Amino acid sequence: MPYVKPLPVNTKTNNASGCHLSVNYLEKENKDKSITEKEFFFNDKTNAAVPSKVEYDINEHKKGLKNTDSKYYEVVISFSKEELKGKSDKELKEYLKAEFPKAYTGAINGKEVDEKQLTWYAKLEQQRKYDGRDKEVKEGKAKSGQQKEGDQRHFHVLIARKTKDEKHKISPLTNHKDTQKGAVKGGFERVKFAENIEKSFDKHFKHERSQEQSFKYRNDMKKGIKPEEPQIQQKQEQQQQQKNNKGLSM
Repeated sequence: MPYVKPLPVNTKTNNASGCHLSVNYLEKENKDKSITEKEFFFNDKTNAAVPSKVEYDINEHKKGLKNTDSKYYEVVISFSKEELKGKSDKELKEYLKAEFPKAYTGAINGKEVDEKQLTWYAKLEQQRKYDGRDKEVKEGKAKSGQQKEGDQRHFHVLIARKTKDEKHKISPLTNHKDTQKGAVKGGFERVKFAENIEKSFDKHFKHERSQEQSFKYRNDMKKGIKPEEPQIQQKQEQQQQQKNNKGLSM
């Protein structure tokens, strides 16, 4: 299943000073490469954006945000080797350009946000390294900082907190999912975001996914919910509804 994770904000800057640090970090694979070898930032409007353009666009919309408020967020989207198999860099980029905005806005609750109002740029990276959190490092099979083998292509997406029209601020890190009362209305559903990415990937590439490889299955298993339980619950709800309908007809 695709791995979709909004990264925590920088503990020192809170992502409040703009995206310079993130943009600079994501240029690491371009070091010592010629212009024709470099991997550029892209989005649904352009195939090649230079770092300065990315910084300007992401940092531009901040009306109503405090100096200490986060101005942008970073999302990592990666895929299994099976999902990547047979797909070119261009095909993966075309998928993200077409589907990321819809998947992101589709996870927003309490407000209507046009996907065209998002400001975002993505970078396709080719390499990944082990760190101390990886199982292989904990078991002594790999060292932290060691490059992972095989196809490790993945995306980093930088997205502005405010929409272009300055009407909405969106955080994929909020704990509000669909709040109806209080100062904060609506919210962002990270689970739905991940499901949107998976479903759009499967539809776009006509990818046949087994139940065991689905986000829902793994998320349910993580919570201790057995695969058959939702089906049993649904059947019970249908039976109860039938009883209620009979009672109304008497």
